[in-house]
Amino acid sequence: MIDIDLNLVRIFAIAAHAAVGQCRVTGEPYSDHPERVVATLREAGFNRDEDRPLLAAAYLHDVLEDTRVTKELLQRLFGAETAGLVVALSDVYTKEAYPALNRTRRKELEHRRMGEQVAAVQTVKCADIIDNAQGLAQYPDKKFARSYALEKRDLVAQLTRADMNLQALARQTVESAITALSL
Repeated sequence: MIDIDLNLVRIFAIAAHAAVGQCRVTGEPYSDHPERVVATLREAGFNRDEDRPLLAAAYLHDVLEDTRVTKELLQRLFGAETAGLVVALSDVYTKEAYPALNRTRRKELEHRRMGEQVAAVQTVKCADIIDNAQGLAQYPDKKFARSYALEKRDLVAQLTRADMNLQALARQTVESAITALSL
């Protein structure tokens, strides 16, 4: 088992996203997002040594989708467990991989797949949803933001293995976003 240095993981994630010039729609540095996801997990009590792979995966949860980082590199640097969690957190049913499927169908399949994942994956996904949903009311494209929030409502319902407090908070955050976007 690899001893995971979370500060090194954090720096790696920041560098990977910066290397491709990734920013949030709001213009903030992308690295703020995984920082908040990890903070949400820590606030929920995920602070033990055995939580290191989960916290590492939270820092890295978007690197396979959004950067040039590979699963093999993650395995080599951070171990098979962390790499496996990041792979499980990464979308499979993408537009590039399934161009014949519309977004609604891809999301249905992705939500079903996520519903089959282990508790650690679902728990990180809840923290990810919480952070993403908190900023939806300020999102410039309100129609997309509402559609996204409704997709996340469906996804949260599938995350039955997640930490129950984070799942409840994700549900509440998504519902608040839907309400704010309906005004």
